[in-house]
Parts: sequence; structure tokens; C-alpha cells
Amino acid sequence: MVFDGEGRFRFIHAIEKDKLLLGSQQALGLHYQQVLPPALANTFDAIFHQVQQTRQVDV
Repeated sequence: MVFDGEGRFRFIHAIEKDKLLLGSQQALGLHYQQVLPPALANTFDAIFHQVQQTRQVDV
């Protein structure tokens, strides 16, 4: 998955497409909060904001 600076899906590659919550073409352009369950979206919020502030991704 690749997000833009606003948190919208810009690229999605899934090996197991049947496990996606929404088809990749349907999700493109949507904000992750519109696609993910609330608990997972909250986790993404924290990570997304950390990356925006530090410009680093902790793996």
C-alpha cells in the first residue's frame, strides 16, 4: 500500500486479494479511515502522524 500525504490510497498490491476489505480499485483515492475498521484506522493514525513528523518509518 502507498498513501499520499493526506492518507489516501494511491497504490495497492495484494497477493491474496480475497483478504482485502474492499477491492483495490475501489479503495484507490479513499482515505484509509474510509476503508479500515475503526481500531485499525486508529493504529494507522498514530503511525501516519509519526511518519509525517519524523519523516522516518520504524520497521
